[in-house]
Amino acid sequence: MKTALPKEYKVLEQQIGEFLEFWGFKKIHGRIWTHLYLSSVPLDTSELIRRLRISKALMSISLKELLKYDVIREAEKGPYGSVLYAANPEPLSVIFTVLRTRELEMLRRIRASFKAVNDLPKESHDRLCIDLARRASLGELIQSAEGLLEFALERDPAENLAWATSLPSGSVS
Repeated sequence: MKTALPKEYKVLEQQIGEFLEFWGFKKIHGRIWTHLYLSSVPLDTSELIRRLRISKALMSISLKELLKYDVIREAEKGPYGSVLYAANPEPLSVIFTVLRTRELEMLRRIRASFKAVNDLPKESHDRLCIDLARRASLGELIQSAEGLLEFALERDPAENLAWATSLPSGSVS
């Protein structure tokens, strides 16, 4: 495909990039994903570089990160042996993979750090003017967040999708 991208397409690509950046990815990840998700055919690195006007190095790093979270997949080999990429066709499974490999692990690290602080001698807590009620509240908050995330990840993704789509929202066509 050698045609220039319409302005509207570029705006969408940028906005999805900003959205994914908000959730802890890089803007470029969202831009790449947009092209792969909307494409009717898998795309190779050179086509993505041409469309996005980024360096080969940035593309290489970004593709590795997207593959790590199963956001994209290697689809097939191109005519000259180049790898063709496609977006994972199941966005909900991508969300679950990211929540399981990134956010759940982060909450587990937070819990371990909280335990280490909680186990400090009473004198340390007194010296830092740690409020015991707030310390307990923070522990409960961490435990609740981890438990809620584990509960959601144990459920069938289709159940979570059914719940999420039952929420009121604006109409998108």
